Amino acid sequence: MAEAVAVANPAGGGEEESIGQANAVATPPKAAPKPKRPPNAPMPPQAQEAEVVVPKKKFGWLKLIIVAGATILVAGFVTGCIVFNLFGVRDGMRDFLVGIVVGLDPEFSAIDETLILKNEQRTADLDKRETELNAFEAELSEIEAGLTEIEDRLNARETQLDRRSVELDKKAEQMVVTEDVTVPRFMRNLPEPELERLRTTSLDFTNMSPEEAVDILLEIKDINEVATILYFMRPRNRAPILVAMDAPLAAELTLILLTGQNG
Repeated sequence: MAEAVAVANPAGGGEEESIGQANAVATPPKAAPKPKRPPNAPMPPQAQEAEVVVPKKKFGWLKLIIVAGATILVAGFVTGCIVFNLFGVRDGMRDFLVGIVVGLDPEFSAIDETLILKNEQRTADLDKRETELNAFEAELSEIEAGLTEIEDRLNARETQLDRRSVELDKKAEQMVVTEDVTVPRFMRNLPEPELERLRTTSLDFTNMSPEEAVDILLEIKDINEVATILYFMRPRNRAPILVAMDAPLAAELTLILLTGQNG
């Protein structure tokens, strides 16, 4: 292009010529096309070195995850050592920090020693108290177990007594006095309300001493009523009362009870 401009303006002056030269210098020459290499032709050594492929980095994320996991494990281990004082790490850190503070302020050493002694004494007192409470708790557990055993025995005894009471009630119902041939003669003329009254009265005499019972029975004029009261009483309660009576009266009442008739 520069040559065309120069030929078309032969008389144009040096300005046009300098512009053409500048353009010629600024425009780089075009590179010749590289000859194509046949497919089966060997590659020159220089080309082999130039075409060395740099292997790509693999497993970059895996390495990052491993490093992060290892970091977390180490941080957790260190934290556990500090929190739970594993391997004396927390005590060592405390001593290290105390040493730094003591180096900065020597008066702190005496205060720290006093606090340590107080804490150690308090720890010992708390341990002793915990031991005593544990022993007291064990003792209470033994007492509670003993009380439970006693309660079980009492419940079993109560059940047994209830069963026996039911059996005795059945026997008592079978022994209820009715107006038939089994009723003693000295009681047949007494009406049912009177018999029930005398039955209840006999229960009152069982709670008295024999002497008191004799004193009250002597106040009753009807010998049949006295015999009826004694008849409703159990033999173990009736015998002491007969022994406390005068011999003639005791003999007469015994005869009535045995024969079922007066005279």
